[in-house]
Amino acid sequence: MTAKILISLLLCSVWIEAGERMTPDEHRLIHPTNKKPSLQQKGRQKMHTLHKIDENEAKKIATKLCGFSPRLTLRHRGTLLFYRSTDTRCPLSINALDGTVIEVGP
Repeated sequence: MTAKILISLLLCSVWIEAGERMTPDEHRLIHPTNKKPSLQQKGRQKMHTLHKIDENEAKKIATKLCGFSPRLTLRHRGTLLFYRSTDTRCPLSINALDGTVIEVGP
C-alpha cells in the first residue's frame, strides 16, 4: 500500500517539474465556456498555435528515445502542453513548449 502511494507521489512530482508551462490566459483560450462543437474545435486549433516545438522536432526526439517513429498527439493537462505517444511499445510525453522529455515508459 505504501509503495503505491510513493509511486503516485513520484509521478506527480515528475509532472510538476515538467518544464515550461502555459500562462493561465493561454490556458483559458483552450477551454471556452461555451460547449459548442465549433468553439471546442477552435480550442484545439489554439493549442496548435501555442506550441513552440514542431511535431517533426518532437518526432525526432521520440525516434531517438524509442528507436522508431511513434505517432504523437498534442494534449494538455492543466497548464502543461505536451505531445503524447499513442504507441504502447514506447509510452512517452514530450513538452511542446520547450522540448523536454516529461515521461518515458519502460
